[in-house]
Amino acid sequence: MNSAVSQAYPDIEHSNTQLPFSGRKSVLLIEDSEDAMLLVRQALRECRRGQYNLKWTKTLEDGLRELYEANVDLVVLDLGLPESSGFVSYVLARDYAKHIPIIVLTADDSHEMKNSILAAGANKFLSKQGISRRLLIETIESVLAKSALPGDNAVRWGARQKRVLLIEDDVDAMLLVQSALHRHGNGRYSFAWANNLRSGLDCL
Repeated sequence: MNSAVSQAYPDIEHSNTQLPFSGRKSVLLIEDSEDAMLLVRQALRECRRGQYNLKWTKTLEDGLRELYEANVDLVVLDLGLPESSGFVSYVLARDYAKHIPIIVLTADDSHEMKNSILAAGANKFLSKQGISRRLLIETIESVLAKSALPGDNAVRWGARQKRVLLIEDDVDAMLLVQSALHRHGNGRYSFAWANNLRSGLDCL
């Protein structure tokens, strides 16, 4: 986040800073649209079940860095980012997020995309078309409440699962493998994808 944005929104966490209030939940928004950020920001202010710190990054690269370096309780992810788009954005975020719940908030509301994202383990899929603060509030509170239940995300992404790492530069091949694991794996596998060998080795 650049200094101009930081000055405009001083209540939003800057990159590489520690969360100042330990009792609050940390929400990481990976989104390049300022309008969408303002919607999420206002929704978090109106949530009744807790207080939240919002950390905002405009690129997937910065978002993945935050997931690696900071404590995050929830990710709100846009799929149409400057350097990454579609299903690929979700797969990369999920690999870094591990047990952290992810809400996908995107302009791509096609049934195919929604089904693929949910099949890959997203906690919720929301379309930006007609999204309201009330729906966003309800979704955030519901996902965080469910993730607080013992074993909820651990069962989904935890140690009981076998981790499958696919190193493949063809997106269609990646989607085929991911779909097969979902259909036949019965929840026994978590899936990670790298589109080059260097990134794949980093995931090992």
